[in-house]
Amino acid sequence: MTLLKFRRKCLVFLAGLIMTAALALALWGTTDGQQSSKSAIKPTAARVESSVTRRAEDGVPMSLASTTLPLENPKPGFSLLKDRGVVAGTCADTGYEYIFSFAEDLRTEEWDKVAVKSHRNKGVSNSLCGYGFHNEHAAAGMAGHIMIDIGANMGLSLFPYFAKGWKIIAFEPVLDNINTIRRNIFINGVREDQIALVHAAVSDTNGNITIYAPKGRTDNTAISKVSSTTNVGGKADAYEVPAVTIDSYLHGALEPRIRKMIALVKIDTQGHELNVLQGMEKFLSDPPTKEDLGGVTFSVIAEYAPNLQIASGHDPDEMLQFMRGLGYVVRCEYGGDPIIHPNRPICADVIFTRD
Repeated sequence: MTLLKFRRKCLVFLAGLIMTAALALALWGTTDGQQSSKSAIKPTAARVESSVTRRAEDGVPMSLASTTLPLENPKPGFSLLKDRGVVAGTCADTGYEYIFSFAEDLRTEEWDKVAVKSHRNKGVSNSLCGYGFHNEHAAAGMAGHIMIDIGANMGLSLFPYFAKGWKIIAFEPVLDNINTIRRNIFINGVREDQIALVHAAVSDTNGNITIYAPKGRTDNTAISKVSSTTNVGGKADAYEVPAVTIDSYLHGALEPRIRKMIALVKIDTQGHELNVLQGMEKFLSDPPTKEDLGGVTFSVIAEYAPNLQIASGHDPDEMLQFMRGLGYVVRCEYGGDPIIHPNRPICADVIFTRD
């Protein structure tokens, strides 16, 4: 065989290999394309996202973060090793699809017993499952609206809203509580575009601020030392933490349009509520409309405890009058009669809406 003939045979052989490979790739691509098409038609439940919280132009989940402060959500590599594991109970039997692990507290032993029992027995749930959720908000959650939880504590009131479809921006100044919320975010598989966790006290100024946390009862943490122990007694530890106004957080939002998606602000700050409201005056003066929220009325729910207001140096009427001055009506319950000055509310929480 001459060298020329040998070269020709090699070229024919190589051409055959290339054609075979190309045909195989084409067939594989067709099969994969069919599978991708089916996946696009029938997305898994985990991929179903409210159109309200996705960028229409690229389908990327919308961020709840701000340049004002970093988020404290679990980062890659987060584990429960330092917590020596976790005790968590289900709330599913009460209609709220989440599991919850409580903070270390004077009441922890009792809570953990119920958590373990709920894990082993159907129909058993902690009485705090669904804490703070208002049925009036069920429809709003379906649309993926945003709740701002100020004074989130260990997360008791934010997880029921998450379970009903809401997105939450949670502010909490106590590090132990931040760790508890972070743990619950992790065990529930929650993403940053669903719950954004911010380690800060909310007030009427930015910077640093001193808070006081009663030993074993951090749910009574306050900016006033007197307020912190008014209801539970004992001694309180002092901590310096970042302080932020809601107006500044929203000004620095990575996605400015989240401002028009906020349907609820919940405030529980042990007598500091007026300062919190003053720090969001710009937002409260131009809140989302019913049109923005698809027919839902924007509202603020704030703790109303005259003894804590006084201990914090405020007249209990100041908060009510401040909100009335911005055009809000005061009620004790949704659909209830307005409370007209000088009458005072007889309820633990007041609701502010613009009728």
